[in-house]
Order: sequence, then C-alpha cells, then structure tokens
Amino acid sequence: MSVSAWKALGRACGLSRNTAAASAAAAVRGKYGRPGKAEFVYFPKEFLFEDPKMPLLEDPESGWTIHSRRCGVIAKKLGMMPVWNKYMEHFPVTVLEIQDCQVTQVKTREKEGFYAIQVGAGERTLKHTTKPMLRHFEKAGVEPKMVTGEFRVTPDALLPVGTTFNAKHFVPGQLLDVQGVTSGKGFQGGMKRWGFGGLFATHGVSKAHRSIGSTGQCQDPGKVWKGKKMPGRMGGKKRTQKNLFVHTLHFLSSGVFLFSFAVINFMWFIRCPRKAACYFIHCPR
Repeated sequence: MSVSAWKALGRACGLSRNTAAASAAAAVRGKYGRPGKAEFVYFPKEFLFEDPKMPLLEDPESGWTIHSRRCGVIAKKLGMMPVWNKYMEHFPVTVLEIQDCQVTQVKTREKEGFYAIQVGAGERTLKHTTKPMLRHFEKAGVEPKMVTGEFRVTPDALLPVGTTFNAKHFVPGQLLDVQGVTSGKGFQGGMKRWGFGGLFATHGVSKAHRSIGSTGQCQDPGKVWKGKKMPGRMGGKKRTQKNLFVHTLHFLSSGVFLFSFAVINFMWFIRCPRKAACYFIHCPR
C-alpha cells in the first residue's frame, strides 16, 4: 500500500491528520516490524488502539455493524514455526489447522432464550459416540465430531446447520481471541511456577537454594493466608489469549498462522472479538 492509501485508511479509522500521516510513514518505512508494501492489508496495532473512543469502521458489503459478533471455530494446534519478512526480521508464529469444523446446532432467542451457534470439529468413530450425541449429529446431518463448542453471536451472524468452516473464515491482519488448555507441567516448585528468586547460593544456605522462604507471619494472624503462592500443580488449565494477530492463511490445508507466542495446547477454541469485524473493510461473513 502507498503512503496515500495508508493516510486514507487512517483518516477513515478516525485518526487525526498528523497521526494518520505518521502512521503511514511508519508503515512504509517498515517500522514496528511491519513490511513497507505489505503482503496483507492491515493497520498497525499501535495506532489502532491508541484512542479507546476511536470510531470503528463499518463494512457496507457484508453488513457488519459495530455491534456484530461473529462465530468462532475450533482448530487444532500443529506447532510453531519462524517467519521472516523482506527486511530479514524474525517472528514466531503458531500454526493451527481447522479440521472438519461444521455447525451442528443453531440456538435462537425464541427457543433457547439467546442466540448462539454450536460448532463441532474432528472425527469420532460411531463406536466411541454415545447414543444421545449420535442422534444429535444425525439430526444436524453431519458426521460425529470429536469436540464441540458454543459461541454467542448476534442475530445477523447466524449460520445454517451444516455450514463448513475453513481458513477463509478469517482474513490476514485480523485479531483473534484464542481459548484452550495449557500444557500440563506436573507438580512444580515456587521458582518455576511463580518466578520466585529462591534463596542465596552461599552465605550459609544449605540444601534450600530453591526454597520459597517464609510463608507465614507472627502470632497474629498465626496462619497462612488463602491463595498464597506456593509449590503445586502447574499447567493443564483453561486460559484465553486475546488479540492474536493473523499473519497468514493457507486455504488448501485450512491452516491459520497466528503472529504470536502460544501457551495453549491440544484443541483450541478460536474466538473472534466482538468488534474485530469492524477493524477491517473486507471481513468475510
């Protein structure tokens, strides 16, 4: 994109004339690790979120508004890989794969009291599928799924049952919220679990170099407060990472490359932020 195109996009997003000019110059120079003539259409995150009251851009083609909320998908994490831009700057990306992700149920306010879409992904054999779930999938006309999840949506984002999701559901430059289970690390000490500094290496410390130290007070209160950071089981919990940058999409393999480090393991719930569709002009339905 040229400098004039960046300036026009900045002005459309509600930035001042000086800020739009500065952001355009920074984008063309490749500042903030972004290539000058970008392979994908996006706006620098540093300027997108500098003003919390910045008016969002509506999309006249798809009909999205500032209150629209799209459905997410269920994807599987394949691993991580490095990428380089044309300035030979190195960035880590997380590779996700969308496997047989389909809509299995549509919930409406008239029947369930709210609008939501149930999504299933993966393959499960008939032998390992319970009869209630097997009947549920037969009613939807889809194959039995390994994992199912539900996403709250707005009425203008409802999709018919059986709709298949792939990488075209997203666009490069979009910001996603990712939810999943972190890697389990077992029982760990305070230094690894909470980042404690430990005790001295010398100066009289014997066989307690990685100890967490004192955990209580004096006679008053005479106890250890609840929630004290101590050794215990680490990982294996549901966590959410917000505003992950979509770097690349691979349509043939339904791959999504997220521009960020990732701590989630196994199956991922990929959720679109409530107003993410308004940041980009051509966001698919």
